[in-house]
Amino acid sequence: MKIPAKIKFGAHIVDVLIEEDKRIGSIAGEFNGWCEVIRINKTLSESLQSEVLLHELIEGINYYNQLDLHHQTIEIMGYQLLSIIRDNKLNFNK
Repeated sequence: MKIPAKIKFGAHIVDVLIEEDKRIGSIAGEFNGWCEVIRINKTLSESLQSEVLLHELIEGINYYNQLDLHHQTIEIMGYQLLSIIRDNKLNFNK
């Protein structure tokens, strides 16, 4: 999956950073709505980076819409979305 440098959430532009530094070294990724940034751990495989991106996008949807989704639900949704997209070779740019 090609990971974009920016994602638009309504009126908000969120930077997507793939980085290897002390802030993110022990976690797969994070969404920070206050700073408008998604960070993804560079040391992860391409597949895991893709899953983390989907996970953090769901975190963003949860944050901006005050859905109060449980973290376990977000984890399951991220994993399942990636599986559906990959297993069915879905391409939304056609």
